[in-house]
Amino acid sequence: MNGLKNFWARYRADVGWMILLGAIALAARLPALFTIPRFTDEVLEWQFAFEIARGARNPLLGLQPYLGPFGSNLLAFALWLAPHPFTPRAFSALMGALTASATYALGAAIGGRRVGFIAGLLMATSSAHIVVNSHIAYVNSLTPLFAALSLTCVYVARGRDDGRFLIASGFLFGLAAQTHPLTFALGPGIVLWFFSARSFWKWFRRPALYLALGAALLAYYPVWYALWTQPDFFRAQVVTRSYAFALPSSLGEYAGNAQGLLVELARMVGAVYPNLSAPRAYLLQPLVFLYALVLLIAAWAMRAQKNYFLGWVIGSAILCIPLVNKQYGDFPYFTRYLALLLPPLYAAVAFGLVTLWTKLETRFVAARARWILRASAWGAIGLLALMPLSLTAEFYAGQRRGGRTNATFLDITARVAQTPTNLILLDKELGGAEFPSGGNLLLSFQVWFDLQKQTWRAVQVTPRQLQNCAAGQWLIATRANAVRTATRCHIRTIVEQEMPTRPGRPSIYFGLYQLQGPRAEQGVRQISN
Repeated sequence: MNGLKNFWARYRADVGWMILLGAIALAARLPALFTIPRFTDEVLEWQFAFEIARGARNPLLGLQPYLGPFGSNLLAFALWLAPHPFTPRAFSALMGALTASATYALGAAIGGRRVGFIAGLLMATSSAHIVVNSHIAYVNSLTPLFAALSLTCVYVARGRDDGRFLIASGFLFGLAAQTHPLTFALGPGIVLWFFSARSFWKWFRRPALYLALGAALLAYYPVWYALWTQPDFFRAQVVTRSYAFALPSSLGEYAGNAQGLLVELARMVGAVYPNLSAPRAYLLQPLVFLYALVLLIAAWAMRAQKNYFLGWVIGSAILCIPLVNKQYGDFPYFTRYLALLLPPLYAAVAFGLVTLWTKLETRFVAARARWILRASAWGAIGLLALMPLSLTAEFYAGQRRGGRTNATFLDITARVAQTPTNLILLDKELGGAEFPSGGNLLLSFQVWFDLQKQTWRAVQVTPRQLQNCAAGQWLIATRANAVRTATRCHIRTIVEQEMPTRPGRPSIYFGLYQLQGPRAEQGVRQISN
């Protein structure tokens, strides 16, 4: 009991700041949560987790064979508590908010509460993290959270010479790796930094080091066990995913991958959604330029303070990721693979700003004028935090103007739920309307209705297929097929919309229609309103 009281007395301020930052982050993630981006192949993750929640699956691996079941099990628990199609994205937003709190913990461990608050605030308003990792319910949206917690624990372990934190770090690292294997790109930097201390040899004489390694292996057990027992299966996955697992064939290819990674990172921190003509053009964007400047200050601060932890970690990832990942450019969707770099990146920015602030305050600014420095510093930090939110709002507005939202989809599903029928007919041609990052209308409707426990059937929508034209039956189809159906059935239009698909591909005109019985006369093609 005394231990708990001591913990609360020591850390209650930190807990308060983490709750505040989590609340700010959640508020930033709620707007357009269910409408932007459009549903991707994330719906397969929903379906997989829902099957776990209702006991139909007990998987050794996640939906993808290189992922563990940890993330899917967490989402399954959320769906067990609240079995609704809104749950996955709500869960993703909550985990995103917790990532801001975890980033505070990382920054506070490295440089104190002021560093932690600034790092957590920048994470809370990070545009790429809001739009992708906190809106799209992929399992790898969890990677930044557990990576940040692991980094915090390993830093505290060496700083306090406490093996318990090292064991916790190993276990959290294994969980992060379950959510995505790119977590291993942080490993070389962590190891090199940890053993760069003069007294590192003492860890080899202590059980904590070996227990930490065991904890990491235990947390990552499902994946390495499957790899050990099914090597041919994993070899086949490597062949089919050469974009992610094949090593570069030349130094030039590696350099191209590294350039793609750096451009993607610049767009992430700078919230640059339009595609620009050349990589150097991104550096001229205001927020990207500010971050480049502040990261130079962070490098100076690490050298001045002789604290290179974040430099080791970020540098390790930037050098290692281009070896195994060459998929960049589908912005912002592919940023989810690099989002694990955001907590250490924002912690480095905060560390640099606070170090510079402290140096100026103690050496160059008179005591009477320090309030001016503090006001200026907080003004600059506020600018870094608010600019991404403004650019995110611009992105949302552009998506709405272009019709690239889930608004019509949600309208259709709400209308169907209000007037349920025994069967919902889904036009198979909806599957041809592919959205960025693997989503399509047919898949989204199928999974949505599964979670709603509504019966559906995918059909080729032709007059022959709909001979009975059962009155009151719902039909979700392309407009062209609805017109063909009207030759045999009375049909009423409820909702229609033209929606763009992938860039360079034609839009799809689809809608919700209600059958109203067979048509006595033939050849009539009008749809009643």
